[in-house]
Amino acid sequence: MNGKRIATLLVVALLAVLTVGLVATAGDKTTDSQPAAKPAAANAGGDMACCQVADKPATNAAEATIPDNLNFTLANYDGTNVTLADHADKTVVLEWINPQCPYVVRHYKAKTMTILAEKYKDQGVVWLAIDSGKNIDAAGDKAWAAEHNIGYPILNDHDGGKVGKQYSAKTTPHMFIIHKGKIVYHGGIDNDPAGNKADADRVNYVD
Repeated sequence: MNGKRIATLLVVALLAVLTVGLVATAGDKTTDSQPAAKPAAANAGGDMACCQVADKPATNAAEATIPDNLNFTLANYDGTNVTLADHADKTVVLEWINPQCPYVVRHYKAKTMTILAEKYKDQGVVWLAIDSGKNIDAAGDKAWAAEHNIGYPILNDHDGGKVGKQYSAKTTPHMFIIHKGKIVYHGGIDNDPAGNKADADRVNYVD
């Protein structure tokens, strides 16, 4: 074997060694050097989503105080104004409602809300439904109340859903319980968003 051929083989062998080393080094790099994945953008607008909220209480804010800017005055479908501060010494249930939402429709067929409201009415509990959607007007809310024999107000928050945004109400039904000016619960009505649990397994968080 002549000297030129030996030199060529040595060069090939050296290149092979270098290539293996580079591959091994690349394999040892951690993912920290990779750009972080960007989080999905939050929903920046649009109508309130039709979906029951989480299947467990969303908060345990037993001592959370309602800031002054969360007080509101809204008109019922009959034109009567309702102001939250007028009930500061009572327990108030706020229910975000959308008559076009199948979750809401299911609960009203089952009379989930109307039975609860009636059950606690004599104990001084004030139940207020709020419609922050843009597809139903006051006349539509009035028709919904008549269809389901609703005895409590359905307040008109159709103008941009301002009160819904104040409370960060995202879905329907979204429930808030306010006791003497303090939020003691907000979240879903029960632990059965899909509506497929047996009665014995269903827990109503508002009752």
